[in-house]
Order: sequence, then C-alpha cells, then structure tokens
Amino acid sequence: MARVLIVDDDENLRFCYQKFISDLRHEVVTAENIAQARSILEESEFDVALVDCVFPEGDNAGIELLKYIYEQKPLCQAILVSGYPSFNRAITGLRYKAFSCLVKPVAKKKLCQVVESAVKKNSLEKEKILKETVPKKLRIPLTTCS
Repeated sequence: MARVLIVDDDENLRFCYQKFISDLRHEVVTAENIAQARSILEESEFDVALVDCVFPEGDNAGIELLKYIYEQKPLCQAILVSGYPSFNRAITGLRYKAFSCLVKPVAKKKLCQVVESAVKKNSLEKEKILKETVPKKLRIPLTTCS
C-alpha cells in the first residue's frame, strides 16, 4: 500500500480521484490548496502526489508545488494534472522530474495506470537507495526468512 497525496481545488475531482486511488488499496490524503498541501508534505511522507497545475493562488501554483516536491521530497513521484495543458508547463514539469503530465478530464483507467506506475517507480527507487546504503554483508536474503 502506497501513500498518495491529491492536490486539486475542485472538490468533485478530489473526491473522484480519491475513490479511484482508494480502490487500488492505497492510502489517500487530499488537499484543496497549495498551502494545505505544503503543510501536509512538511509533516508526512508520500510515495505519489497528484497535483493540479492551476489554482486560485495562480496559474503556476501547481508548478511551484512540484518544485517544492522536487527539492524537499525527491522520492515522491509527482503527477501533474491540467485542464489547461501547454508546452511550457510540460517542459517545466519535466525539469522538476514530474513522473507524468495528464490532461483533464482524466479517464479512470488512465489515472489508475499512471498512479500504479508511479508507485512502482517509487518502490524501485527506495529499494535502490537501500541497496546502496546497507552493506552487502548485512543484507538478509528474503529466501532465508521463514
């Protein structure tokens, strides 16, 4: 089970995304604005963050949150979602290592596929870091545990 943060100012979309992702058996936390999302991120770790681009705070508020995630939570896989896609936003998303950029409306199947892929990437990155930091002689093969 992964932890997923959903950040969108549209209550109906937050509810739908939460339902879809909860059905995948992931823990979901939602935020309706950037300030709330940052506060949640400062206190908790997430495997994936689904972030809308445009908020009442500004047309690039979601990109600013993506930058924060990139700098402060590098293992969190960020997925940008926008009803107003643009080439510049996509390039900026790539600069800040967005896992994916989705265009609203997002089909349930597509959203679930992208979230599951992001969860898998997060898991692989954590495993890689563990292998790099734990000396080989201290690792216990999983096959010897019973």
